[in-house]
Amino acid sequence: MVKVTINSSAREYIQQFAKEIRSSLTRSQEPIPSSYQELWEYSSIFIAIHSFGHQIMRALQLVATVDRKQVNFTVVKELGDGNNYTGYFYDTSDGGNGAAEAVFKHLLKLTEVGREMARDCNCNTGCAKNLIQHGCSDGNTALLKQMGLVLLDTVAKPET
Repeated sequence: MVKVTINSSAREYIQQFAKEIRSSLTRSQEPIPSSYQELWEYSSIFIAIHSFGHQIMRALQLVATVDRKQVNFTVVKELGDGNNYTGYFYDTSDGGNGAAEAVFKHLLKLTEVGREMARDCNCNTGCAKNLIQHGCSDGNTALLKQMGLVLLDTVAKPET
């Protein structure tokens, strides 16, 4: 299993980033596109971690010889903290199959490829090419390409 958590300064940044997106959308004279409605319905932290996990899963087959059916990703709300979430990549077979270990082993490359896939796609908020995942336990809700990119960018280019 690979656990994905973010620290308090990253949470603050993600919340501010989401606030700026919401603000720019409400200032616009155009109706808010339905694909952005989830910014008002879900925690920005949940959206960021969930989107990041999906973007990593989309890149997995390109980076490692892992079938997407061998690994899954889920986000869990932490007890006691109303806005803290943790993501988990996990093997889908009892006893494990090493697929989650491949996520850990190739994480930097996965973030680079996932980032490239998202940036190269001409969709606005995410699509089946870079974000949507068949069999998502959350029904592919609470996903936004830009929110996942915040985490992908941070992991792919860590500060030195």
